[in-house]
Order: sequence, then C-alpha cells, then structure tokens
Amino acid sequence: MLTEIFILLSLVFLESIAEYELKKASIMRKHYSYLLFGILFYGFVALFFYFYLFHVKNLAIANAIWNGGNMILITLVSILFFHEHLAPIQYLGLLLIGIGIALART
Repeated sequence: MLTEIFILLSLVFLESIAEYELKKASIMRKHYSYLLFGILFYGFVALFFYFYLFHVKNLAIANAIWNGGNMILITLVSILFFHEHLAPIQYLGLLLIGIGIALART
C-alpha cells in the first residue's frame, strides 16, 4: 500500500515537472534544455507508471486518482510560476476533483 502511494505521488510529481519544463520551453523557444528535460521527465513518468502497474488493483481508479492529482498540481504550478488566472467555476471544478479523489481512495 505504501509503495503504491509513493509511486502514485512520484507519478504526479514527475509529470508536473515534465509539464513545467515543456511550458518553459514554449515560452523560451531558443532554450532547448527545457524541452529535453520535459521529454526526459516524461520518460520517467512512463517508467514509474510501469512500476505502478505491478501494485495497482483497479487500474481505472488508479488512473483517475493520478489524473486528478496531476490536474490539481499542474494548476498550482501554473498559478504560482506562470501567473495564470482561473475563473471561479474552474476553482469549483478543482474542488470537485479533490472530493472525487478522496471518494475514490475509500
């Protein structure tokens, strides 16, 4: 159980880093290091997802939790680092995603 949670959190964290690097690459077009790091971190995501498949019991629930966690973390990264703004309805959507993750884990 702890291994499953660790791998799931690592997946969310690694994918967030990969998306951050790719966003930076799209802003700073001449700096290819951001693009390469984004691709590298997506490679780590694939590897960790492979390890995750050994521990998961219900793939649909695990995938929903992974994607929901990723949406929440990427939104926080976009707000904190890229100063992007959300509409109030989008905040409500993120709250519902959080509630969905909590309900899916039970």
